[in-house]
Amino acid sequence: MPDNSPQPQKKSRGRSGAKKASPRGDRLSLARREHASGEPVWELVHPRCSRQRKEDLEEVEAMMAAGEMEIARDELVWLLSECPDFLDAHVQLGLIALDDGDPKLARGHFGRAYELVLRAVEAAGMTGPLPYALEGNRVFFEAAKGLAHTLVATGRGPDGPRSAPPHDPARPRRYTRYSRRGRRPPHRFLRQLTPGRRAARLAGCSTALQGFTLCRLRFITLEGIDGSGKSSQLERLADWLRTLGPEVVTCRDPGSTAAGDAVRSILLHRQEIPLDATAEMLLYMAARAQLVAEVIRPALARGAWVVSDRFLLSNVVYQGHAGGLGPSQVWSVGQTATGGLQPDLVLWLDIDLATAAARMHRDLDRLESRGDDFRERLRAGYTAEAAADPSRVRRVDATAAADAVAGRLQAIIREAFPELPAEAAASTTPATTTAQPQE
Repeated sequence: MPDNSPQPQKKSRGRSGAKKASPRGDRLSLARREHASGEPVWELVHPRCSRQRKEDLEEVEAMMAAGEMEIARDELVWLLSECPDFLDAHVQLGLIALDDGDPKLARGHFGRAYELVLRAVEAAGMTGPLPYALEGNRVFFEAAKGLAHTLVATGRGPDGPRSAPPHDPARPRRYTRYSRRGRRPPHRFLRQLTPGRRAARLAGCSTALQGFTLCRLRFITLEGIDGSGKSSQLERLADWLRTLGPEVVTCRDPGSTAAGDAVRSILLHRQEIPLDATAEMLLYMAARAQLVAEVIRPALARGAWVVSDRFLLSNVVYQGHAGGLGPSQVWSVGQTATGGLQPDLVLWLDIDLATAAARMHRDLDRLESRGDDFRERLRAGYTAEAAADPSRVRRVDATAAADAVAGRLQAIIREAFPELPAEAAASTTPATTTAQPQE
């Protein structure tokens, strides 16, 4: 007999669009509350865009319970493109990755949610506990538990354990089972989290979480208009990082793969081929998807640093702000192309048009030949994106001498990655890797 039971349907993007997306500046924050004891405590205030999309998240959880993981994953990636600080979406993507048997990918999703909260804590100057008992805080503890499990499961804690200890409550089957039933385990061992002891209070998981800063993704991109000195500064930056010991992979976007180099040739150097703005944007996305799959994700998975000459923000600025497609549309398509991957740090080399033009002693490519009005819109676009995400997109004055710019870049990276060793202490042989296209 045919199966007439209702089947999960992939919902259209248009239905979700019934609720207007909030601006990308709508971020996670903290609010001070009064505890019954009279002591001040803190609660996470989730972005308006995530609160507006709770029904969408419930539908995703229903899809997961029905085994429709691919549909659920696509929907979650789209939700994050609309609301980058949606903690529940990051956690659900971590669960799907665990269900797929990919703890490294799951670690990235749980870690991103965990990192967003720590950034909010730092921005608020939090001086009191962040208790589990407050509703707004609970998803953070779920992210912390998932992160603890995946760090242990992937051997990334300081002691490198390969499997979760018996008392670790973050076993993936139990975690996914609770989540899909809409239940929340009590997590009594996670009731309070205080500054300076964010990881140490996670009993049973503390070994893994204390090593979190050593295990998070290290993905840096350089952005800016042509003539800002990105390419030369990228090589200097990579060489400096290598003197500190880690493997460093450099790449360019588009490029660094056979497919990416072919697309790059069409986009930049085949000016006799007319390109619609949307077609141009999608070609960039295709090259980026291949770069992520072939170069960036494998490098991050093995613990290497990745430094890229451009990434998704370039499309947002060039085709979105300056090209007329709209930044939100480009962000949304980009989230699908990259699978939600975003750099930890974006270094924007800002420079005035006259200085940039004086530095360019070569034939102009398709984008460079669009004139000063287009390049003014580019600077305005970068300015807007840096204002929307100031903790991740850092402006650097690129009109200074090359040595001064390099020193400023190094200082920003040390600030963002305090786990980097001092230069005098670095003694290991640096690993050098430049992504080359496969023939």
